[in-house]
Amino acid sequence: MAPTKPSGITQMVTRMRAAANPSKATVNSLKAVTENNSLVHKNKRKAETVLTSDNKKRSALGDLTNASSKLQDAKKATKGKVSSTTTNTNLARPQLARPSTKALTLNLVKEDVKVPEQIDSEATIYFSPENVKPKRTLPPNVEDFDSECGTDPFQTPQYAQDIFLYFKQRELKFIPQRYMDQQTELTCDMRAVLVDWLVEVQESFELNHETLYSAVRLVDLYLSRTTVSKENLQLVGTTAMLISSKFEERCPPCVDDFLYICDDAYTRRDLIKMEMSILKAVDFDIGLPLSYSFLRRYARVSKASMETLTLARFILETSLMEYDLINVKDSLMAASALMMAFQMQNSGDWTPTLEYYSSFTKTELSETTQRLHSMLVKPQSKNLKTIRNKYSHKVFYEVAKIAPPAALEF
Repeated sequence: MAPTKPSGITQMVTRMRAAANPSKATVNSLKAVTENNSLVHKNKRKAETVLTSDNKKRSALGDLTNASSKLQDAKKATKGKVSSTTTNTNLARPQLARPSTKALTLNLVKEDVKVPEQIDSEATIYFSPENVKPKRTLPPNVEDFDSECGTDPFQTPQYAQDIFLYFKQRELKFIPQRYMDQQTELTCDMRAVLVDWLVEVQESFELNHETLYSAVRLVDLYLSRTTVSKENLQLVGTTAMLISSKFEERCPPCVDDFLYICDDAYTRRDLIKMEMSILKAVDFDIGLPLSYSFLRRYARVSKASMETLTLARFILETSLMEYDLINVKDSLMAASALMMAFQMQNSGDWTPTLEYYSSFTKTELSETTQRLHSMLVKPQSKNLKTIRNKYSHKVFYEVAKIAPPAALEF
């Protein structure tokens, strides 16, 4: 009879008996696994001991784990009783004396940084009438104009008078000599036409008035030192305007713009070559004292109205076309133009304050003012109307329409 398969209960009983009575092979296998696990745990403890010894890496901000609390416990345990034969490195480390970080910082501050009790610096001085009073003593009946502008840093009140005294010293260097005798192809009328055209260029490009005055002065200085043909006269004026634009303007026109206004009569090479020639002729010194700057200073000092200042500007700008006035000092020309405007409007007189700040008396202005009066009363050329048309506009108070007096009173 064939043997039958054991039932499920029989198989379960057999397994339980085997588990209760393991064989030698099973026992040996379990022992090997146990010994292996014991060896792994032992090596792990050795590794932890190595990491907690003195070879442990020190973090940048200190130990933020439980090591600090353990170290405090070790201190308490060994306080008052420290064995000479101890080999525990964890207990030896607290004995090292380390300087305090706070103490070190305080020492550095005390030794290296010396803070004065009171800071005496110009940065603490604010703009006020008391702080910007000029050192010089003013004559009687003279108003302290710069002191009144003490709260306005753009006026530079503490330096303004010295700046204009410096300009007056430099203006003698830039007075051109009369040159028409050595210019074989040029005439005074040609120069007047050139200046009239430069005024038109200044309006077209919306340039500053300082640019115009500087350009005219550069033309006169160059013509007084170099012979120029009539074909190149416009090139000289255009290049002078280019140089002045670079010096005076925030955003000067480019070379192509100036070539365009010349109707491409000259090349780019011609313009750059003339620029080099003019700069060499004036020794690269283009910081010119301008009559326009002096006029604004005198008008502010006298507290003249805007209409009076505009009339003086019209007179001064018209004088740019007069060849006979090129050798008059800029400061004297500006003062005479303002004096002429006072005469035309009956709006003021040459006060002691103006006399002090301009350094000109009323008598010293009489000759130049008479020359300006003669310039205004003579008939104007039909081809030279740019300046008159410019100051006939409402923006400029139509000052060009004001008739000059028949005679001047001094």
